Amino acid sequence: MNGSVSTLLMIVLFVALGYFMLIRPGRVQAKKQADLMKELAPGARVQTQIGVYGTLVEMGEVQARIEVAPDVVITVDKRLISGVTPRSRDEFHQYPDDIADTAAPTDAAASAEIEAAPVEATDEAAPTDVTEDVPADDTTPDTATETSVTEDDSQNDGQPGTGTRNA
Repeated sequence: MNGSVSTLLMIVLFVALGYFMLIRPGRVQAKKQADLMKELAPGARVQTQIGVYGTLVEMGEVQARIEVAPDVVITVDKRLISGVTPRSRDEFHQYPDDIADTAAPTDAAASAEIEAAPVEATDEAAPTDVTEDVPADDTTPDTATETSVTEDDSQNDGQPGTGTRNA
């Protein structure tokens, strides 16, 4: 009787261990994914499980459309969306209110700085016409011998490309 109690206890222990190691984490993950899908709305910055960042354009029953660059929209299975990207992790996206905060100085101020910069003059005259000294065709060194190949089938046993060479 003592052996059957310990065997039964081991079976219960393995079932409990299997539940807490395999089944429960899957359920927790599925609940998190369902909550994420409920909170997603078009315009949200999202990240997919494969590492693609983009702006959610549209959500369907099974798929989602994500804009990854201006006028570049991809369609993915919405289960691949791993989360909403927080602003602190979104390094390269410019949000509309960030653009207003970091507005560049006016073009008039920038052009005034450029006009005020002195232009240095040099005494050397720049060449206006540059030509190479190229030898004439008749003085070109002869580095290769011209050869011609004839396709005379009577001289090469009917095999094309193995004709006689004339130097």
